Amino acid sequence: MPMNRAIIACALIACAAALTPRSAPEPMERISFMRSPVLVTAPVTTSSNSGHATLERQKDGHYWANADVKGMKLDLLVDTGASMVTLTDEDARRLGIPTHTLDYAHTASTANGEVKIARLTLDRMRVGGVTVKDVPTMVTKGDLDTSLLGMSFLGALASFEFKGDTMIMRQ
Repeated sequence: MPMNRAIIACALIACAAALTPRSAPEPMERISFMRSPVLVTAPVTTSSNSGHATLERQKDGHYWANADVKGMKLDLLVDTGASMVTLTDEDARRLGIPTHTLDYAHTASTANGEVKIARLTLDRMRVGGVTVKDVPTMVTKGDLDTSLLGMSFLGALASFEFKGDTMIMRQ
């Protein structure tokens, strides 16, 4: 009989534990990199041969490219989900693009919803030893905090790959 009481006691404790209300875990904060400005200096390692660039994953978990456009340096977040290179209004102005004259008649779908964009073509963009000419680009009207290195640049390469925490671009 003592064994039965022990089994019954264990069963009651298990039932009580299962029925005890627990506090729900706090929901995770939704963070969008497009709305969270991150100050990162994007190191680019270039091999001695032209047509090659290597990016290291940064502490924020992303790959950042320091691009040369019109002799200006821009830090761009590498985004393989972005169809085109996308510039913030501020970065476009830094490049000397008169954003007040652009036609923001197009829209694009982003992680943050629909945004107004203007389309243009950059003569050339260089990341490390990789140069791409005639890069289709869009400029957003104040809806983006970080410029993006999208597929209009990456797709013009012979290849790009990820090995561990390293991104390798080849022309």
